[in-house]
Amino acid sequence: MQEANLVQGLPKKKRPQCSTGVRAANGQTATGHSGMGNNGVVEDLARSFPPNDNDCGCAELNAISNAMDAGIDLRGAVIITVEVRGPESPTGKHGQRKAACSVCAAVIEELEMIEC
Repeated sequence: MQEANLVQGLPKKKRPQCSTGVRAANGQTATGHSGMGNNGVVEDLARSFPPNDNDCGCAELNAISNAMDAGIDLRGAVIITVEVRGPESPTGKHGQRKAACSVCAAVIEELEMIEC
């Protein structure tokens, strides 16, 4: 994912762990990164589900927030998240698909989105 590659070179303390892309049925897109914050609607929706260790800091929630803020219709939109690792990381995880956590999965389902 291009967005993950764009942030890969950031210093470790500033580099997100994940990057998410959203593509609406009409082709509009939005992206987001872990640790970047959410709008109030998405934050409230996420907090209505049983919490987990991610404390609503996921890339999926940030991307959904960015899409909503841009007026993108999310019903039927496709969402995918990938890992972000530094260029010297030996793990091989950079760019690998990452499944949504329990809270994000619930938000995605509630908004009638499709996780890939």
